[in-house]
Amino acid sequence: MNASGSTIHQEILRNFCRLCGNKQAVASKYPVSKFNLGNDVKKALDIDFSFDISYIHPPFICDCCRLKLSRWRKKKNLKLKASININVFEFKEHDNTSCLICEDLADRAVIDSDFLDCCKDFGYAVTENQNDFLIFKIAVSTEKFSERIYINKKDRNWQIFIHDLDKSKSKHFENIPGNLTKESLKVLLKLLSELRICEGNRGFDELCRGRSETNPAVFLAQDGQTVSAYEEVSFNHVKTVRHSNCSL
Repeated sequence: MNASGSTIHQEILRNFCRLCGNKQAVASKYPVSKFNLGNDVKKALDIDFSFDISYIHPPFICDCCRLKLSRWRKKKNLKLKASININVFEFKEHDNTSCLICEDLADRAVIDSDFLDCCKDFGYAVTENQNDFLIFKIAVSTEKFSERIYINKKDRNWQIFIHDLDKSKSKHFENIPGNLTKESLKVLLKLLSELRICEGNRGFDELCRGRSETNPAVFLAQDGQTVSAYEEVSFNHVKTVRHSNCSL
């Protein structure tokens, strides 16, 4: 690979995870330099980043692989049996005309960019793996996903999670087609931006159940109107109090 080709290829590689090879390393909220996790990777996967070549190997590790490494390290520290479920992608040296990564990226770039260009207009970030796009927002208060939309790359079918609740079948989205187009994606994102959504509060279990085991308490405003009530559905396996104006 010539100097010009290697420079371009290095820029493309920045978008890929050094371990799994998925195109999500930089799009993840906190892309991690591979050298920050070098010791764990060497022990868990027998990969030494000091032998990496800049125009062959990506510089980052995606958040998914980082979390897997973190769980592996915690088990090791507790002297528990630990395995790590990462299928390592093999990056190879090649000439300018045989780069499958660049070729794949070029084939998809125009279509995918056109399909997803509306996401930033509504304040969403985008990442992807081999099969799906992930469009998401993160709640500042919890640093966790507040909204996640998974879109299959092949047929554009979708699934939406709001504060970890699967709301794909919600009445709010009943007019959204099962296979998204650019226009129907815009409609979905606009609809989401207009909904009133709260994450719920899981800290009132004793208060709600203190009055009656069968009739949980509700919270009223000064005018007597219901403000929030105890929700009898699973919220990450924990019941929650949710505002009465919440669209969930």
